[in-house]
Amino acid sequence: MSQTTNNVSLFKVDSVSGFGANNDGVSGLIVLSEIAAGSALVNEQVYEFRSLRDAVGAGLKTTGAGTDDMDLAYEHVREFFRFNPTGRLYFMISNNGDTLSFSDVLGTAGNSLAKTMLKASLGNIRQLGVARVEALATQT
Repeated sequence: MSQTTNNVSLFKVDSVSGFGANNDGVSGLIVLSEIAAGSALVNEQVYEFRSLRDAVGAGLKTTGAGTDDMDLAYEHVREFFRFNPTGRLYFMISNNGDTLSFSDVLGTAGNSLAKTMLKASLGNIRQLGVARVEALATQT
């Protein structure tokens, strides 16, 4: 929309930068980890989070002590929104991480986790991360 006043044209833009809305802030995170007992998260389902509150509401939880396998997933999501409070994060957790190879996750197979997530986001994901959480008891 433009408006002319005193021979000066003003154009209304969608953002402060002068560029329209885009998908540059859209990310995906696939976490290979056990789902914590009592969590409402569904194995290998894609969730779209717009805040940490959305993630917690969907069932992502933490013990706060770093002793549960899902604590690392929670920390990744928390840090994402700390650095990008207006971003969108597509999230998937797979409790089959012990049996999946990275080619199962990122491979060209029609049922790879990455392809499933990209389809669910309608191709809007610009960067994709994968985190494998090994049993925390065995880590030093």
